[in-house]
Amino acid sequence: MRALNERQRRFVLALIETPGLTQREAARRAGYSDKSEGAKVRGHYLAHSPAVQAALREEAGKRLNSLTLVASSFLMQVLGDDEAPYKDRLKAALAVLDRTGFAAAQNINVNKTVTDQSGAAIMERIRALADKHGLDANRLLGKPATPVVDAEFVEVKRD
Repeated sequence: MRALNERQRRFVLALIETPGLTQREAARRAGYSDKSEGAKVRGHYLAHSPAVQAALREEAGKRLNSLTLVASSFLMQVLGDDEAPYKDRLKAALAVLDRTGFAAAQNINVNKTVTDQSGAAIMERIRALADKHGLDANRLLGKPATPVVDAEFVEVKRD
């Protein structure tokens, strides 16, 4: 908030204190003129300013932090109320445990299969599958098979 000027601060506070307020109306409340729809333009500009957005987060965080005592008191009431439904008391107890570092342990297993996708590895895999299924790997891979020549021959002896 310190990085903002007075009207920018009033703009931020108007948005936080009045849920559903338009950017235009927040700019008006902050003291910006609405001549020629100036507040509409100024509201849009302010709402998209990184400094104003940071101030909005800062103020919202402060307000949420101030509610922690109220929330924890309510949780203690629910936990201590024997008349409250069991499921509500259980949810309250789990919420307290979860936010105080005693949540149930979770194990997340990630399995990853790494396969060699290089050209040589793929060719070898094709050859292995062809052998397994009794196929000619060379024909599958588009290589010409070694030609088989059927012929008869006569052995000629020289004297």
